[in-house]
Amino acid sequence: LSSIFQDPLTGKANYFQLKQDIKNNTLQSSILMFNIKEFKKLNLLYEHEVCDKIIKTVTDVVAKIEGVDQVYRIYADEFAIKFLTSDKEKILKSFKDILYKYEFDAGSQKILLSFYESTAKISAHALEHCEYGLMLSKRHYGDTVDVDNLDKALFGKYAGEITLSQKLKLAFLDNRILTYYQPIMDLASGKITKYEVLMRVKDIDSKILMPGEFLDVLQDMYIYPEVTKLIIK
Repeated sequence: LSSIFQDPLTGKANYFQLKQDIKNNTLQSSILMFNIKEFKKLNLLYEHEVCDKIIKTVTDVVAKIEGVDQVYRIYADEFAIKFLTSDKEKILKSFKDILYKYEFDAGSQKILLSFYESTAKISAHALEHCEYGLMLSKRHYGDTVDVDNLDKALFGKYAGEITLSQKLKLAFLDNRILTYYQPIMDLASGKITKYEVLMRVKDIDSKILMPGEFLDVLQDMYIYPEVTKLIIK
């Protein structure tokens, strides 16, 4: 039974244990969720055994930070630590002072790592809030995002972006990415000589979405290069 709540690689608590600890938390505690920047590139550069060792070392190092109550490996290169909220500033400072300067063993060489980080007080939606904070951290090049200090209206905006991204995926799969053509006329001859090609998205209810409604979200999606190819085709 204990193995259900334990990560087999690191021996630390896993996502299920984190959810359980959040549910049963009675203290004024917070979590710091973080992942390794460009970890996919590390997997390409080094063997998986090396990267597995790096993941284990990360959990071992953060476990020794004074004030850390529990360490979790959520999945892949995403982790979390739990601590008393009153120790937040000290924990965040120690995390940067120790993790960013630690030389990780990558076989024939030592490497430094950097991280995306998000922190929030423990609540029923702490995990969702921290995942949102990680997205913001990536957009802001790695700044630690304190979700408790964010404008709550941003969460509504984030939820809207998720809904829109789902709509865009379906539109792409259903071939509802449309091309509109703006004619460009030669004033001397009075003839149309070329067209400016404009992208539109036909929503599932047949509403036509303008670029201002979807382009910012689409540009951050993995299908964006494929949509570009489709427009050219």
